[in-house]
Amino acid sequence: MKNREPGGKPEHIGTILESILEQPEMARQSQAHAALQVWESVVGLELSRHCRAQAVVLDQGTMIVEVEHSAWMHYLQMQEETLRERINSAIGHPLIRRIRFRLGDGADV
Repeated sequence: MKNREPGGKPEHIGTILESILEQPEMARQSQAHAALQVWESVVGLELSRHCRAQAVVLDQGTMIVEVEHSAWMHYLQMQEETLRERINSAIGHPLIRRIRFRLGDGADV
């Protein structure tokens, strides 16, 4: 983002935001958010009723998914590689290297 010269033309807000979002850390945050957003479409509506993507640990490339029952957790663990590929394909970047499933209390899932 450039400082404008006195009497110079102001920069468009879209240009300023674009330059901010292109910074590496902001781009990774944006990709992590996108990965969480595509979870439901990746696993499908029926399965998404039993699990929810909770967070992405950026420095590890790990998505945390809360699951309501151990049977669903086992099923999802067997599908991890396919799910990772589909998430990364949907966001257009190989951000997710691992998906960690954990049992939830069922209230949030």
